[in-house]
Amino acid sequence: MKDIRFQLLGIPRIFLNGEEQFFSFAKVNALLYYLAVNGTVDRETAASLLWENKKTQVAKKNLRNTIYQVNKALDADLIICPNRNLLTLNPEIAISSDILSFLASPKTHLSLYQGEFLQGFYLKSGEAFELWLAKVRLQCEQLYLKTSYQKIEEGMAADAVEDTEEHLKQLIERDEFEEKTISS
Repeated sequence: MKDIRFQLLGIPRIFLNGEEQFFSFAKVNALLYYLAVNGTVDRETAASLLWENKKTQVAKKNLRNTIYQVNKALDADLIICPNRNLLTLNPEIAISSDILSFLASPKTHLSLYQGEFLQGFYLKSGEAFELWLAKVRLQCEQLYLKTSYQKIEEGMAADAVEDTEEHLKQLIERDEFEEKTISS
């Protein structure tokens, strides 16, 4: 069985059976990142998200080509179409992602937050994608900060000096000008 792992917190990376995969086109990556977070998307939304300035027919053709490129490059049907309108990641492939683990259990998986969501990733002419990206980045950052402060408070209450110091250092590295962190 093939294993796909998405590392999306920090600089994005995709691994197939432990080996990093590279795609030539940002839109291929963007579609994979979107599906890794959302699981399923309808074709119309995916096409308009990635090719918002193209006519619908051209955008859908580009989407079909992108799906083909992904599946061919990975030698697996990673993106499948359970019906004419939906795209989803193949449930027969073992798929994991740091962001889903982090969002499901931030206290347990706080260390997975290695930087902002899709750090450094940019999609040319992709305003709709950038809006989605900004929303997810904000959600992750706020959850990271909230959980970090909770862990610091718990550490201070339990006199766990080393853990508390480590969380404070991590927060300062993320934002050295955050007054709440420095004054803690």
